[in-house]
Amino acid sequence: LQLGLHLILVEEAREERTLGLEEVRPRIEADLREKEAAKKAAAAAKADRASLDEGKNLADIAQQRGLQLETPSPMARRDTLAGVGRAFPLMNALFALDEGEVTEVIETDGQQIVAALEEKIPARIPELAEVRPAVERAYKDAQATALAQTAADEFLAKVRAGESLDAVAQAEG
Repeated sequence: LQLGLHLILVEEAREERTLGLEEVRPRIEADLREKEAAKKAAAAAKADRASLDEGKNLADIAQQRGLQLETPSPMARRDTLAGVGRAFPLMNALFALDEGEVTEVIETDGQQIVAALEEKIPARIPELAEVRPAVERAYKDAQATALAQTAADEFLAKVRAGESLDAVAQAEG
């Protein structure tokens, strides 16, 4: 994760104008194609979910569709899932399942997801050795953010005190 602060100097402001149909036609057509594809994906996901109710296997359905079945490592409700991100509706649905149960179709960020819960692991406090790398990374990120904020505040104070933006930027590197 890369964090940073940015200063932006606006050198020109342009008047807003209305675009003509020919200028926006490609964007409109792309939006319509995307909406149609989303409808088809939703219909396919619902059909796949119905197939699960009829006894089909999730792995078989994924293979037929040319999709990769993902099995994440154990996670907490607030964790981020690879390829999905922070999908609270999905996480809430998963944590409400019992082992072996399957979610309904969940849409998150344009993706249609059906998930099955293989194993429910009781919550626990991990040993320090298990989480040390993550704790160290979080600590370093917090320190770097604080240092970047201090540097940005000092930079801004110099500019507000009358020094030119270019001169301060040159001096700070």
